[in-house]
Amino acid sequence: MKFILSPKVLLVANILFMIFHVVMFVTEGSNLPWIWAALGIVSIVALTMETNAAKKIVLGNGLGYLVMTGAFLYYRFFDNAVAYGNRDLPPDGGLVLWGVLTVWMLVEGFKKDGGEDELQEEAS
Repeated sequence: MKFILSPKVLLVANILFMIFHVVMFVTEGSNLPWIWAALGIVSIVALTMETNAAKKIVLGNGLGYLVMTGAFLYYRFFDNAVAYGNRDLPPDGGLVLWGVLTVWMLVEGFKKDGGEDELQEEAS
């Protein structure tokens, strides 16, 4: 169970999520893929860091996702007429996946144990 909750697995899941969005926005002809690509590159760089530094990146991503979650909920429930320049919001399944990633990042970012470092200590 500790492997699934490790920051490295979370970063890989985030990278896959970012790749999906880059492909989606490129095929749509939007200018937004560069934002998602930058977030994906930050996650790729964080994979090479030690666990505690990667957890800080994960926490920063989680806080950013939390702000975006608030924006999604606001536009979904309080301002249905204008959502991001009259663009539709993500489908409900996408919002659920976004929420799961947000909670996963916040839990992992605020967790006090050492993650992979703790697994290495148990092995020795």
